Amino acid sequence: MLFPMAGLLLPLAFKHVVYEYLTLRGSALYFTNFSADLVFLLALVVVIVGVSKRVADSVIALPSIHAQGLDAHLIRILCRLLGIVLASVVFLEGGRYLGFPITTLIASAGISGLAIALSAQGMIKGLFGTITILLDQPFRAGERIVVKGQDGFVEEIGLRSTKIRTFLTNHLVSIPNDQIAESEIENVGRRQHIRRMSDLHIPLDTPREKVEKAVSAIRAALDSHDGFDPDFPPHVYFNDFNTDSFNIRVIYWYQPPNLWDFYAFNEKVNLEIFRAFEERGIQFSLPLRHSYWKHDDQQGPLDVKVAVEEMVQDGRS
Repeated sequence: MLFPMAGLLLPLAFKHVVYEYLTLRGSALYFTNFSADLVFLLALVVVIVGVSKRVADSVIALPSIHAQGLDAHLIRILCRLLGIVLASVVFLEGGRYLGFPITTLIASAGISGLAIALSAQGMIKGLFGTITILLDQPFRAGERIVVKGQDGFVEEIGLRSTKIRTFLTNHLVSIPNDQIAESEIENVGRRQHIRRMSDLHIPLDTPREKVEKAVSAIRAALDSHDGFDPDFPPHVYFNDFNTDSFNIRVIYWYQPPNLWDFYAFNEKVNLEIFRAFEERGIQFSLPLRHSYWKHDDQQGPLDVKVAVEEMVQDGRS
């Protein structure tokens, strides 16, 4: 702020020197006063814009406001807009004081604004998209979201785009805010728990008693488990007959929604189920595939014959 503040003081000091120590008359005096007043006006506009930015930084520095949160970005935008509006009013009034017709200044500002708007449509769309995001607050900096096919953590919400650090590749992706404002946003960071739904398959020749034991063993492994939420108890059911297996569906919820703790708990549950199945003699059903090869070049049905006795007699078991 030192340079614009000096720009305010120097014209005043210059006019004082001119009036006290120099003898100027006519056009020279008018030009000197006009130049000093114009420099003072421009410096005042710069000071107003700079003060609005400093006010925003001071408010954001409060402990109750997150520096990268949406509230901070909203405060920055509002302070800048207020500073621009106030600077525009001061500039118009100052121009009228200097002798410029205010209607001419307004018309010039309108024409200039229209030209800028036409040449910067993308930037204006991004600005309105930013305002929409800041007012709606679908996410904050540091939260994990899924938008436009990108899954990652929000690093920064800028005036034009939002920067996302992708979850798997750790790449930094910038998405224009106007596209985000018009897209479906999945806020993973605000989930209350993590759900797992898994299907366990056991062979079709498993006796009914073992199927019941398998369901009971899984329910015992999930009884009052780590991260248990009373509002979302686990569910284990023998729910379907598949063409090649019996199906047991397992659904449970884990909280707090920490992904790596959830993975560790899944591993613990899997090992407990594995151990319980081994103790009860219950097998997991695996897909079985037979491959038959035909060694001639003729097309037609392939004859398959089981000749175990002949192979044993020939000594080729």
